[in-house]
Amino acid sequence: MASYLEYFFSNFFQFTSIAATVVLWLGLSLIGSLVAGPNALKIAAPFYGWAIVSILFTLAGVFTPIPFTVVAVLIALIAVGAGIYLFHHQRPLVDGALIKIFILTTPLWLMTSGMAASQWDEFSHWLPSSLFLLETDGFPTKLNPVTGGSFPAYPYGWPLLIYLTGRIAGGFVENAGAMLNLFALLTFGLLLLDVLRKGLGRNFDDHFNGWAVIALAALLVTAFNPTFVQKLVLTAYAETSTSVTIALAGILCWMMLDKLADGKDRIAAIFAWQAALTLSLHVNIRQANVVLLVILLVAVLVAGLRDRRVQNGQLIKFLGVILVAPLIIYMTWRFHVAGALSGAEFTIRSPENWYINLIPEILIAMANVASKKGVYFILMIIVLGFGVRGLIFMQSSLDRLAIITSAMFLGYNAFLLFSYVAAFGKFDALRVASYWRYNIHAGLFGNVFAVFGIALLLQKYPIPSVWQKRLGIAALVILLIAPLTLVKKIRFDREGRKPHYQIVAQELKSIIPPRSSYFILDPKGSGEVGVITKFRLGREMDYKGVLSAFRTQSLENLDRWLTRSKPDYVLVHSTIPEFYGYFGVSLSANRSYLFKKEEEIWTEVKSWPDSTG
Repeated sequence: MASYLEYFFSNFFQFTSIAATVVLWLGLSLIGSLVAGPNALKIAAPFYGWAIVSILFTLAGVFTPIPFTVVAVLIALIAVGAGIYLFHHQRPLVDGALIKIFILTTPLWLMTSGMAASQWDEFSHWLPSSLFLLETDGFPTKLNPVTGGSFPAYPYGWPLLIYLTGRIAGGFVENAGAMLNLFALLTFGLLLLDVLRKGLGRNFDDHFNGWAVIALAALLVTAFNPTFVQKLVLTAYAETSTSVTIALAGILCWMMLDKLADGKDRIAAIFAWQAALTLSLHVNIRQANVVLLVILLVAVLVAGLRDRRVQNGQLIKFLGVILVAPLIIYMTWRFHVAGALSGAEFTIRSPENWYINLIPEILIAMANVASKKGVYFILMIIVLGFGVRGLIFMQSSLDRLAIITSAMFLGYNAFLLFSYVAAFGKFDALRVASYWRYNIHAGLFGNVFAVFGIALLLQKYPIPSVWQKRLGIAALVILLIAPLTLVKKIRFDREGRKPHYQIVAQELKSIIPPRSSYFILDPKGSGEVGVITKFRLGREMDYKGVLSAFRTQSLENLDRWLTRSKPDYVLVHSTIPEFYGYFGVSLSANRSYLFKKEEEIWTEVKSWPDSTG
């Protein structure tokens, strides 16, 4: 029983983490409610507030020497002022549905708050970038470009939230990204209720505030979401924030088109303004997110031009309105990168080095991955059918949504194919590295289409009230029970050797002197221990690399590595027969070792038993 409870209650600091993320999400909601106005999508307010925060930090960090702490204090004052204004004008400070969904997902929150970072890109980029902001109080520059992350020139819209969580908590919150991702996804689930309400076409407000419907909203973005991957959502990865922001922008653009078709230009302008805010945030999260923005706007343009009820002049004007804010933020960050961080990001090779001849093999590999994720890709094939129908006939809101969703799926997959050909290395291109993960970026569009389509069916064929109650109870039971039964799967941070790697890395901080150099030997591992250890030891230590299973396994290669890098220390996490005698001691398969070179002789400093096996 005690070991089971440890999945939920790991340490006292987890409650500080929960409190800090709740305070931050509430603050974002207050700012967003004030800025977006009373006619905005209420539940989307946190994203609008996040957009404002992203804009303020980006402009201040690029064009002024103001420390980020000052900007953070200013944002806190804005949030407090927004709360006072909303209260004075008798507007709700926070949506009641958000409180209910937080309560219903309490088991999931407890598990997430106790989790340690465990995934590769958390250690290689997202957490180092977030910690850098906290340690330096500003963006990386020419004078201080080393963040410890792989791509310091990536935008900082996502790390800024983790930074702010740390400011609220009084120290770096390692799992803040996981909890903020959860907040973002659950908030989007409540947005899907608006889509459901729109499809039903009737006033169900009394029912839509009920606990059962709120539980359904949570399930729509978790258990019933074909693109839900816990190792992406419950981590510091930016996949969730990317998918949520582009899907929210898609919903807003779709609703704008509907209002333009109905001749309600004033309401359409409100949706356009909200879309502009959302997309300014979206492009400031990941380098490649601008591609999704372009695809979305092209899709909206095509859908609008195909619709005879939409005036072309109004369509172009509103698309221009939508584009201004994200373009300003995008160009501001590009200005900073060009002046201070050139070359510190993912780049495209020159055309003569593209893998044009490998396109057939890459397409086969993409199809192979798709065949293993059948639910999502079958859904998108269905959407494509409706998209073609929409292009031909264009009669309804469903047609507009189908065109937008189809374009997002096809356009982004075309971009992924281009990336494998023109940017990725040959090995990663042939195995279509992270293809499923990248598809998740536009994956929530499928959820939006499915929810709206089901709502239209329910409008024609309503569910009897007795079954509505039963389904509502089932939704509540599933939501409450699922985390309790799937706890081991959800707590993936305890998988494999990662806990052991974490323990060893933490102890190394008190053993290795600052500014020492170290090399890691793990010929049976993936190399993940390298990024974990590098993050744990921090930027003051000189990381010389890792010899993993993906490197040449030979004594000559090991000697070449150590001779060239000349590390002060070598950390051994696994070995193979070729390396048995290299350090002059017998190495156990179930222990990790730290060696220090003294007068050309490797001396054992410490060893650690590995209980993970």
